[in-house]
Amino acid sequence: MINTIYLFVKGFLGVQACCKRVNALRDENEGLMSELKSSQTIVAELRCRVVSAERELLERENAGVLLEQREKAWEKERAGWITKRERLFGDVKHYKDATSVSASDVDILYADLGITQEDSQKLASERHWILSKGFGRFLSAYAQSEGFKGSLERVYRAYRDVDYQARLNDGYSFSSHGMKRKETPHYNSKAKK
Repeated sequence: MINTIYLFVKGFLGVQACCKRVNALRDENEGLMSELKSSQTIVAELRCRVVSAERELLERENAGVLLEQREKAWEKERAGWITKRERLFGDVKHYKDATSVSASDVDILYADLGITQEDSQKLASERHWILSKGFGRFLSAYAQSEGFKGSLERVYRAYRDVDYQARLNDGYSFSSHGMKRKETPHYNSKAKK
């Protein structure tokens, strides 16, 4: 019996030790579960960060690709502008070469025409006189001529006749509507009769 009691006490103590061990393992398990949950939360946050970083990287790469495409298009456009500019410079140079006349060419032309340097200076001074004084004198002489004065008088007379006729028509229309002479809009009592 002692043996049984001993075994019983030993078993009881063993069970008690196992229960303590199970309780300790259960507490440890709960601690590990809370740590697992917090770790899973951290992992989820890190996954979100990784996904957003990957997305941002792809956007940057796509932006880089788009930027490279735009730069290539700009480079092509710039190359087109450069060739157009070079072509225009060539055209301007050709035009200058074609239209430029040197002093020696002018002297040869004058010699062929029999014009001396003195004749050229005389023509330049006459041109200056015509532009500065000649046109003014011509216009003043023409404005004082009888032909110009007569034609100007005919224009004034025609204008006066047209205005007189228009006023007569207006007066007739106003009087036909029953308005008296002093009620018409164009009536002037101080006008010459």
